[in-house]
Amino acid sequence: GAGAASRHSVGTGVMGGMLFATLFGIFFIPLFYYLLERKKEAHEND
Repeated sequence: GAGAASRHSVGTGVMGGMLFATLFGIFFIPLFYYLLERKKEAHEND
């Protein structure tokens, strides 16, 4: 139909955003927390 292309574009954007948010939540947030803890421990040892 007339709106099929726009629905496809919106769906692609939504799926990309969900994938990015999932990967960000699983990998980058714990990594960021780990790096902050390491920096804090190094600062306490000085």
